[in-house]
Amino acid sequence: MPRGYVHYAKTPPDTSSCHVTVSTYQQHTYMDFLINLTPLALRFAFDKDIEFRKGIPRDYFRSVGSAAAAASFSQGEDYDDLGTSGKSFVSKVRDLFLKTARYITPETIAHICDATGNEFMEHRLPPKSNKTQQHKSGTTPFQPGAEFRMINPKMLQLTIDHDSAQLHHCLANSRDLHMGPPIEEEGYSDGDNEDDGEEQQRKEEAREAREAGEAGQAKNNEDEHEDEHVENDENEENDPKRAKSLMFPRSRAIVLSILMGTYPRYMSFGELEKRVSAAVGEEGYEAASPGALNALLGGLHLEGLLESRAKGGKRLVQAD
Repeated sequence: MPRGYVHYAKTPPDTSSCHVTVSTYQQHTYMDFLINLTPLALRFAFDKDIEFRKGIPRDYFRSVGSAAAAASFSQGEDYDDLGTSGKSFVSKVRDLFLKTARYITPETIAHICDATGNEFMEHRLPPKSNKTQQHKSGTTPFQPGAEFRMINPKMLQLTIDHDSAQLHHCLANSRDLHMGPPIEEEGYSDGDNEDDGEEQQRKEEAREAREAGEAGQAKNNEDEHEDEHVENDENEENDPKRAKSLMFPRSRAIVLSILMGTYPRYMSFGELEKRVSAAVGEEGYEAASPGALNALLGGLHLEGLLESRAKGGKRLVQAD
């Protein structure tokens, strides 16, 4: 399976078990990608080309369906002879399908790549330890003498649209609810319903406590960094399996890209400022200003997406 995808196997508690799974590119083939891409290309074709908006012949299913082929056979013709109207319809469908390829542009492919990447991040297991260990002194990654870096970019997915940049991460993903509901699904029983009921109740209580804690932390972070407009996806409150999503102004995308691209190397605040200034030029001064960078780094720091240390290697903040 693609790295990050796992499944959950329940075994009897009173005996040993060895479970081996071999999977090759499950849901990770060109077919799976094209299943997602084709509807988008067809929508563009429908908007741009009048041929896709024309009505299909009335009763087309009677001239092309299996019964039409059988009728041709009963009249002494070949079984696959669909008649004039049937052949015309088949030819038209084939032509339009081939024409759809014209609307598969780099932009549409990029859109599907973003969507599938976000889906992967939603289902990915969080790091082994997903709690940020903060230095008791309250050291921040942008104070003098500090170096910092993003966490492993494999735990992140950056998507950019016309007015915003979204950073998805799996740090808040649940291990208990990974890849779907808990294994004690409705109707499932292993012969010990009483124990299963107690275990399910414990998991429900733990899940509710975890959701309450995450909601409180998200509210605190939002209050402290309103200026940077770091927002949590509204759906996360009702879906604990969903990867967390942070939203920034589009101008911050270049900063996030630089931070992710320099991993695993640490950098100082001054170095980041210089690199951003060189990338955006004079027109992008607002994104490279010390205030904007401080706010961005502060938001990432609170979310546990930055690791920082004192210059020379002593770790100050760590996100595993």
